[in-house]
Amino acid sequence: MSTPPIPSLADLPLDVLAAPATPEEIRALKNRVRGDSRWTQAIPTWGEYGNAIIVMLLVGAIGVFFAYLMINGRSTAIAPWFLIAFCLLQLIALPYWVQKNRPRWKDWARMVRFADATGLQFAPLPLNTMEQTATLGPSARDYNGFTSRGGLRLSQRADNMSSKRIKRELIDRPGEYAYLRIPLGVQMPHIVLDSRHNDGVAGWRSRRTRLRLADDQRIELEGDFPRAFGVYAPEVLQRDALYFLTPDFMETLALYATEFDLEFSGSDLILVSTRPMDTGDPNVWLRFFTAADAVLSHLRPTATAYRRGTPLDPMAPPSRLKWGFPIGTALLIAGFIAWRIILA
Repeated sequence: MSTPPIPSLADLPLDVLAAPATPEEIRALKNRVRGDSRWTQAIPTWGEYGNAIIVMLLVGAIGVFFAYLMINGRSTAIAPWFLIAFCLLQLIALPYWVQKNRPRWKDWARMVRFADATGLQFAPLPLNTMEQTATLGPSARDYNGFTSRGGLRLSQRADNMSSKRIKRELIDRPGEYAYLRIPLGVQMPHIVLDSRHNDGVAGWRSRRTRLRLADDQRIELEGDFPRAFGVYAPEVLQRDALYFLTPDFMETLALYATEFDLEFSGSDLILVSTRPMDTGDPNVWLRFFTAADAVLSHLRPTATAYRRGTPLDPMAPPSRLKWGFPIGTALLIAGFIAWRIILA
């Protein structure tokens, strides 16, 4: 099993890396990323500012027109108050738009500083977003992402994003969660380790999806480990999943990774946090990379031995975890039936 190197943070001055960016750093960054599409999409153009002002003026003209109709009608007392309220809303709308879309140069400079120190690359809006898996939600958009040439990826992610939504708004949106994707170099059985310390993917309280994994795919284990994680795998691969869950590996997971959901998907290991996380925070880097390093140290020999002893059948489709009945859909159907009964 070959994996990209995990950045070692032990010798890095995290306090220095997290310090506020200087004006010189910001100017250097602006020159460095000029013309890079991963950055230009995150920076509003003068044309966009002009369009926002034109829209504001058009909406203002509509408000004045309605006030004029009120004055010529029977609402002369209301018209001045309507016009004042409308103008105040207009005065608030433009600064709000500017605030939402402003470039975050100070934050980006800190993130680039960290990326340079660890051999990673940073982009506020990566060119591609990872597809949905059991732990990564649907219709998502990745942002504030770090990547390496070996395929390692640390990113914030927002789910259920409309394709029409302005990408730049994501930058001002708190991270719903963050994830770390590590290519393993070998095909793994599909396994989800659902942390009991957060709103895991298998629970109906999950913030990332209203779906839940089918209960018949859960592996019942003895001891204290089920208090830390629930384990899910396709029925035909549950014996394979147990091959990895050695006592040492389970102890490592319980010590270092309980704030993450873990998923083996294809040839990737994905660590996902359901708590809001800011990838510009050194503590977030430390927690992710410490957990990943501990997990991989126990996983490497086991995964290599497993792949040698379990050759892949190129003709057989890979077995994947199945979703159970969506709880949200069930609640909607129950609510509709109750509404019809009440009306009847």
